[in-house]
Amino acid sequence: MSGKNAWQPFRGFSINTKKPAVTWGFILVCVAVYGIDIVTSYWLQGTWSLGVLSWYGMRINPLITAGQWWRLITPVFLHGSVSHLLFNCLALYIWGRYVEALYGRAKYAGILFMAGFSGCVLGYAFSANNSLGASGAVFGLFGAILAFRKYDKRLFNFIFGMQTLLYVGINLAMGFFQPYIDILGHVGGLVGGYLAGRTLGMLIEKRMTPGRALAGVTYAVLNAACIALGYFR
Repeated sequence: MSGKNAWQPFRGFSINTKKPAVTWGFILVCVAVYGIDIVTSYWLQGTWSLGVLSWYGMRINPLITAGQWWRLITPVFLHGSVSHLLFNCLALYIWGRYVEALYGRAKYAGILFMAGFSGCVLGYAFSANNSLGASGAVFGLFGAILAFRKYDKRLFNFIFGMQTLLYVGINLAMGFFQPYIDILGHVGGLVGGYLAGRTLGMLIEKRMTPGRALAGVTYAVLNAACIALGYFR
């Protein structure tokens, strides 16, 4: 992406041209957490598998209901294998830089958090399986990109093109046919990322609008409903 002047034909749209510090920071945290996890696993169990961080941080629904609510966000930083980690980090590197540029660092960090949380919450409500991974946050990036399309379809097509929609659809559909994939986390992250993008607004948007407020209320209501379903089921 180039500087601000390149976007003048598109309503003076501005982007963050600084280095994607939040993207790199999130990736480094995921790598560090995975490193600590496998080291503690080998130290305590003699195997390179899930360690202390995973067992105390992954989404395990009965433990969440028992009061360990941090498990609705900590799974975003955990991964079950090297391939799992590399795939999510690569997706974060490719797409996260664009979302960070379009929304700015602070809003982008909020999108990652809100999307990852929504992915965990939807799984808590409707799945009995344990789960971990940044996939919900990754699909949240796609949701934020789709929210950007709502802002300006012409600029969306100029930067991403309709093939991005096809890419998202294919990756989402693949989750239904592959075992051990938390498809609810993907769906929750996608919806959460879209609503987060609409709520927080683009980098250029400074004031709250009725549309942004409605998106925020929708995000809060959907997540609250899912938490209630998970708690009382």
